[in-house]
Amino acid sequence: MFFGRLFFGATSAMDNITLKHTDLNVSRICFGNMTFGGQTDKTVAAKMIDLCVDTGINFLDTANAYNGGAAEEMLGELLAGRRNKFVLASKVRNKMGDAPDLAGLSRAAIFRAIDDSLRRLRTDYLDGYYLHLPDGRYERTGETRQNPARRQQQLQRLASG
Repeated sequence: MFFGRLFFGATSAMDNITLKHTDLNVSRICFGNMTFGGQTDKTVAAKMIDLCVDTGINFLDTANAYNGGAAEEMLGELLAGRRNKFVLASKVRNKMGDAPDLAGLSRAAIFRAIDDSLRRLRTDYLDGYYLHLPDGRYERTGETRQNPARRQQQLQRLASG
């Protein structure tokens, strides 16, 4: 029903939910900007973000690797002066270069990726930050669920990078 109103120009309040274990009130529809800086130019992207505002979509999703970081850069430009109207989430994991800390989920890679994402997005905080894909260095098996000591060893290996 919402999409009918969206495409035919009628406006109404967007249904919102509170994400579990947070105080984040988000629209039921999350807008992803994977195509920004690739198939979607800045003019069209600006119209998309304006449409989100007009229809009550406040939850935006991006990732460090979308179009080599261009999606985050463009979104950062488009949110200038209105960042506080949105719940902004990004993701980490994919390769952004050849250096060891430009890919994967090591501690160093995560810290570098969040700093780079914040810079590209022109903000000093994200509301959500999550793993785009597993990196294969930690496999969650029945053994690790049942054996906390084994799980701790794997987590320590990951943390040491």
